[in-house]
Amino acid sequence: MNDSGKAQDLSLTMLIILIPMILLEQCISTRADTCKIDWNILTKPIELDMAVQLQCDIKDENLCPGTPRWEGGPEHQIISIGNTVFDNKKYEISSSPGKYTLKILSITKEHLNSRFVCHVRFSKHGEILKDKRPVYSLKVEKPKLMENTRIFANISAVPVNNTYGQYFWSRHPVDKSNEGEPLSNKDKFLEKDEDDGLSLTIKNVSTGDVNMIYKLNYSDIVFMANVRIENTSTETDNKKDSKTHDGIGSFRGEIPIIAIIIVLLTVLIVFAAIWNTVYILVYKSIRKEVKYVLREHVENSSQKLLKNEDSLEGNK
Repeated sequence: MNDSGKAQDLSLTMLIILIPMILLEQCISTRADTCKIDWNILTKPIELDMAVQLQCDIKDENLCPGTPRWEGGPEHQIISIGNTVFDNKKYEISSSPGKYTLKILSITKEHLNSRFVCHVRFSKHGEILKDKRPVYSLKVEKPKLMENTRIFANISAVPVNNTYGQYFWSRHPVDKSNEGEPLSNKDKFLEKDEDDGLSLTIKNVSTGDVNMIYKLNYSDIVFMANVRIENTSTETDNKKDSKTHDGIGSFRGEIPIIAIIIVLLTVLIVFAAIWNTVYILVYKSIRKEVKYVLREHVENSSQKLLKNEDSLEGNK
């Protein structure tokens, strides 16, 4: 066979291979265009360390046949195929007609701003996970009069599309929201940049520092907390009872020592009075009974002696 014949055979072979591939690609492209998939966040607002559900919406299962799957996240790996989950300590899967739901059991800052992708056969929808309706609150240590207390803002939960670095703290009384006061006194308020956020330390907490709404304006986000003291006693809680609150800090004063002493003395006095009363009643009752028994015994003895004497005289 000459060279021209060999070239014709090769061209024919290539056509036989390419035509099915072109037709398959066209079929796949057409099917992908008509198969619509997206996902949305069911859990709003998103809170760190809480569960979050992402729901993949398959518009038409007839146009989108096949086994759905999730992939991505902080690990950039396949999370699930059908109802099989590869890390059931982090994720759960549920499904219903047209719905394929991924549950993140405890969301971390690594999950936020990670891409999650829902696949069905040749179609997919991927999106960055970020809270579209966040509620930003400050964590407040329990305020203690004459001691320092710390307020913390978790900046790591802020979506990446915000401008970082611009912020200021302020406060106002609970019932006077239009009287904002910037916290410019560095001797009283200590601001600090930390790994996951920003903190504000109030030094030597006084009654003028509580029953206040504290605000952190961070870019276009506002963190808020109502710092209040329920009991203005100067007694402080034990360190082991120190707690952190979201949005509200509270103080519970201890019972004064003098009150405990007074209660104990009162109990002792009441107990002594009851004991004395019982003792007197019992003592009198026993004494009366003893006297009665003794008198009866003496009378019986006397009668026996008289009978004996009469018997002796009769014998004589």
